[in-house]
Amino acid sequence: MRRFALCILLVLGASLEANAQWTPTVLDSQGFYYVHGYGISSSGAVGYGMVDDQTAHALYWSAGNSNFVDLNPTGSPGSSAVASFGGNQYGQAAIKVGSQYEGHAIIWHGSADNFTDLNPGGDWVNTAIFGASANCQIGTGFGLGPSDGQVVLWHGTAASMVDLTPDGAIRAHGAATTDTSQVGQVDFGNSPHAVLWHGTKESLVDLNPSWAEFSDASGVYGNQQVGTAVYFDQNDNAFQHAALWSGTAASVIDLNPAGYGRSFANGINGTMQVGSADGHALVWFGSAENYIDLQSTLTGLPTTFDSSIAVGIAENGDIMGYGTDEFGYHAIRWTHVVPEPTSLITLGVGTLLILRRRKKS
Repeated sequence: MRRFALCILLVLGASLEANAQWTPTVLDSQGFYYVHGYGISSSGAVGYGMVDDQTAHALYWSAGNSNFVDLNPTGSPGSSAVASFGGNQYGQAAIKVGSQYEGHAIIWHGSADNFTDLNPGGDWVNTAIFGASANCQIGTGFGLGPSDGQVVLWHGTAASMVDLTPDGAIRAHGAATTDTSQVGQVDFGNSPHAVLWHGTKESLVDLNPSWAEFSDASGVYGNQQVGTAVYFDQNDNAFQHAALWSGTAASVIDLNPAGYGRSFANGINGTMQVGSADGHALVWFGSAENYIDLQSTLTGLPTTFDSSIAVGIAENGDIMGYGTDEFGYHAIRWTHVVPEPTSLITLGVGTLLILRRRKKS
């Protein structure tokens, strides 16, 4: 009896997942073009839009609001925002140092000129944040190591910066972080590999699957990481597949759905993973077979989107990304909605009541 009741609950849970829905909204970006949506959290979403062919401005949309805030600092020739967490926005802005401008890692606090500059100065002439959590920020810096960049980790101030680049690396990139784990990519000269850290360069774990030529990790949540792995067949044809890890290279799950040629995963919230396959934004539920194609949700919008990409996902399942139409790029927020499965709830409760009656008899 207990096993049967458990099966009913499992079926109910699976149905909730299968019926999960997302409602897309094209976010306002008046005055900008080629607008990309990136990070999202319960407090809002971020991205950037182009003012002209060479100038980008970081943009912020607060939760539930389609109107944007231009985060570009006064006098700055450009900026971009890629992560949102706890009411703050994260990315890079061009900051004037002496007579020249340098790219500095920036934490915004809701408005253009309310920000914290994380660049430590000295030889560090270019830094950028690519991921953030409550107490950590991760990104890439240039100045004191490999000319192609190194991974740097902050804890809210410029003075807190830690270099995670392992010895011997010729280039490295930091992509995402929690308070305890960080992911990105490191190249020792042969091929770039997806990697995982736990706060120090010595803690590095190589996530590159045994079957992959190279890989990249772009999202982390708890003990899970997402990204991309690339392999070549015997004819040297390259295949790029979205990948999900649980802390080791051997744990990799190939997320590439059947029938799709090329895919990659960008973000994760613990139960879902987001990315794109063959130009369609996707959300996965832990396996290649269990996914929803978000491109299909865009059919009712005023414009016709040729392609879409999901970049970030919040804990509540809201997704941020962008789509392309004949006019360019547009930031899209998919709001997560889980319909109430009334009939299944009634069935589940009724079955449990029957089981209780039988047990008493």
